[in-house]
Amino acid sequence: MDGAMKLDSGLATRGALRDRYGGWIIGYNRNLGQCYVLNAELWDILDGLKIAKDQNYDGVSIKTDSQKAIQAIHESFFKTSPSALIWRIQIELDRYW
Repeated sequence: MDGAMKLDSGLATRGALRDRYGGWIIGYNRNLGQCYVLNAELWDILDGLKIAKDQNYDGVSIKTDSQKAIQAIHESFFKTSPSALIWRIQIELDRYW
């Protein structure tokens, strides 16, 4: 799951779910308007997790080029995050563990 891009009207995310061999499963996108790039990356991860759950996948691996997004999610497991978006990602991740 990955991909933030800037459109004329603001920032959007796009992502893809792939199987363990890299084969295409489904693509998705979301128009966020103006926001921080980190938030766009987090939305992309959250949307991908929700789609994977809705499609009844029993395991996921998050791949992104945003080290800040992964760091924020990882740190939130050791201390409470003030971000509602990260909190929602944690809830989705808990469903896979």
